[in-house]
Amino acid sequence: MDNVESISRIIDAAKTDIFEADQIVMFAILALTEFNGIPKFTFYTFADDISDFEDMIVEVVMLYVEASVELIEQGKMISIFELPTISDLFGTKQGSALNDLYNKIKKFKST
Repeated sequence: MDNVESISRIIDAAKTDIFEADQIVMFAILALTEFNGIPKFTFYTFADDISDFEDMIVEVVMLYVEASVELIEQGKMISIFELPTISDLFGTKQGSALNDLYNKIKKFKST
């Protein structure tokens, strides 16, 4: 498996009408960076075989996509006179799901 196959599968899994493929690739890069930063620290790239944990990368990408779409939708309803904080905009659903996923990654890396 090569990096093009992995990235293609991630793009296919995260397709939306809002984000282009290059934007989803940026989410994937961010997700892999997050994966690498969750202890134990690792240095995976898309040039490596990530098939053992590709599903976790896709999950992180999907959370980023969902949260971004939600922020865009909420941003359309914001009044300039009532600016919310980012924490108000970022749903607790995504925050909770991301925390659960980080715990799943920690467990995976500890084996």
